Amino acid sequence: MWGFFYVLFCANTPEYHCNMDSSIKTEFVKIELEKIGVSINDDQTRSIRKYLNYRTGHLLNDRLFNVTRGSFLDGELAITHPNYERFLDIKKRPKQSDNVTDWKKKTRGKLKSYPIHNRIIMGNYNQLAYNLLYGLTEEVASKIKIQLDNQNL
Repeated sequence: MWGFFYVLFCANTPEYHCNMDSSIKTEFVKIELEKIGVSINDDQTRSIRKYLNYRTGHLLNDRLFNVTRGSFLDGELAITHPNYERFLDIKKRPKQSDNVTDWKKKTRGKLKSYPIHNRIIMGNYNQLAYNLLYGLTEEVASKIKIQLDNQNL
């Protein structure tokens, strides 16, 4: 199963983004997507270890993220995970109670889902959108420009 974050840095960006070099914008998008990929991976690992008893380790080991630059996109974050991760996210779990054997009687209508996919993905998506709109300041752009100049030497 794949999940994608496509980023095209064109409309609805502040005015000072229009005057910057496209390589600086592309590198900024790449850095932000890599940060979000690491954040998603860390958050999901923490959540899976907290809520699920796993036996084979496929849910933890078969998750990958890859950041690429497209021809017309400034960046793309592709997230690969096992298909059943989405079903575990939908599956309901009982709330923690004193008597675990009697949880069906105590928690009717009060079941919660496992927060291992949607909550993490959408939370990071909102953070990414905010960072892309307002995170590319002049000083960040100058740091990226220095970094790119040092790589070209």
